[in-house]
Amino acid sequence: ELLARQIRDMETAGRPARESISSGCCAMDRHLPHGGHARGSMVELIRHGAGSGVSSLALMIARQAMDEGKFLIVVDTQRQFYPPAMKSLGIPMERVIALQPANHADAIWGIDQALRCQAVGAVIAEIGNLEDRVARRLQLAAEQGGGLGVLLRDTRSARTQPSWADVQWFVRCDPTRSLQPLA
Repeated sequence: ELLARQIRDMETAGRPARESISSGCCAMDRHLPHGGHARGSMVELIRHGAGSGVSSLALMIARQAMDEGKFLIVVDTQRQFYPPAMKSLGIPMERVIALQPANHADAIWGIDQALRCQAVGAVIAEIGNLEDRVARRLQLAAEQGGGLGVLLRDTRSARTQPSWADVQWFVRCDPTRSLQPLA
C-alpha cells in the first residue's frame, strides 16, 4: 500500500496540488479520492448502449471545471454539438468553444493543444481509436494545462485500447433512476 501511494505520488507530481473538481453528482464524488476528479487529469466515460447519458454526464463534469472564468472545449467529431443542452445545464455559452476537426489526426491535435492551455477548464471529446502513445500524450497535456480531459468512448474501444485516464466510469442508462446534480 505504501509503495502504491509512492508510485501514484511520483506519477502525479506535475499536477496542481491536490485540487479536485466535483463531478457535479454527489453519488459519484463519494467514490472519488478528495471528493472529485483531480485537476490536470483524464476521465473516461465509457458508453454502454445508445442513450446512456455520457454526453450529459460529461457536460455536468465540465461545468464544474469552468470556475474562475475557464473555458470548455468540445471536440465535436460527430457534428452533434447542441448548445441548448449545454445552456440547460447552466454552462456559460460565451466560454464554450466547439472544434469540428476534419479527421482523426486533427482531433488529436486539437485535444492536445486545448488540454495544454491553462485557460481551459475542461475538454470533452468523443474518441474511439486511441493509441497508447497518443493517450499518454493527452494525459501529459492535461497535467501541463491543469484542466480536465473528458473522453467519451464506447466499450469495445475502451477495452481494446485503454487510455491513461485516472478514472474510468462505465455509464449505462437506468430508466428507473435519475441523476441528481449538485445544488
